[in-house]
Amino acid sequence: MNEFSEALLAWYRQYHRRLPWRENPDPYWIYLSEVMLQQTRMESALPYFENFIRELPTLEDLASVDEERLMKLWEGLGYYSRARNLKKGANYIVTEFGGCLPEEPKELQKIPGIGPYSAGAIASTLYQKPVCAIDGNVLRVFSRLYRLEHSLPGAALTKAVREKVLALLPHESPGDFNQALMELGALICKPNSPDCPSCPVRSFCLSADAQDVSDFPRRKKKTPPKEEQHTVIMLEKDGEFAVEKKSTGLLRGLYRFPMTVGHLNSSELQDLLEGKGFAIKEIHFIGESSHAFSHRIWRMVLFHVLLEEKSHFYEWFEKKRLAELPIASAFRAVKQWLGL
Repeated sequence: MNEFSEALLAWYRQYHRRLPWRENPDPYWIYLSEVMLQQTRMESALPYFENFIRELPTLEDLASVDEERLMKLWEGLGYYSRARNLKKGANYIVTEFGGCLPEEPKELQKIPGIGPYSAGAIASTLYQKPVCAIDGNVLRVFSRLYRLEHSLPGAALTKAVREKVLALLPHESPGDFNQALMELGALICKPNSPDCPSCPVRSFCLSADAQDVSDFPRRKKKTPPKEEQHTVIMLEKDGEFAVEKKSTGLLRGLYRFPMTVGHLNSSELQDLLEGKGFAIKEIHFIGESSHAFSHRIWRMVLFHVLLEEKSHFYEWFEKKRLAELPIASAFRAVKQWLGL
């Protein structure tokens, strides 16, 4: 084993976080954790993982869960396509692999929602396959170790890092090595304010020697998120509220409250609703809210509208039932106002 790996693994075995899937490396737990941690911070994913294990304790339970319950369990975690792929993946594992995760990364990548990184992490952790698992943490760590000039994101950087990881990967414990690199990026080599004095591989780091750690990885200029204006409408009749379930687009599989493009005032909203045949008793402005998606930001104004009659355009539920539905987290302010 090389000196870099020895230093990294010694640190990892002493300081790694005690996580459920590390304490109990059950294949289902590892699969679930890997999907949840795609584009999500550990502290955000952990309570969702624990709840999933309580509610869906086996892979077969996940494979057979209905979509509404699945999306409710995932509600607030974001990137909802992961939830749909999680169920598809569980079904695929059950039907194609007899309920057992395959050992080879190429086979793992046949599972919906499993890409090269997750396949490498699962194969090395579960089966000690000598393959790498390159995530954002590893890209950052190796960009700084070698002062790589390739920009993030980019295939050239991933390729360069993969080559360097494989050159250091110990065949004796590839799973721990991959976990250690990710842990190093999460705990020490952070995006901002890296703790270089505490780094177990500080002596190998070229950017630490050059005192320009914060300059790496190099980054391409980001396109600023697009801002959109919307008016969100809480339509109420006799204690029931209108919602609709999206079957396509950004919020597919989730419920949302009625909304329209642009910021309307009370008079404009009344004209819009009456033009669509709604009989209005009262309109109340509730406030403003915003929600950031990965590439867009919704700026919303919120209204509560009491109606004379229900509309067949929507589904209608009392608050108790609304609380059970998977409602998009973009409407958190509405849910708070309703006491959900």
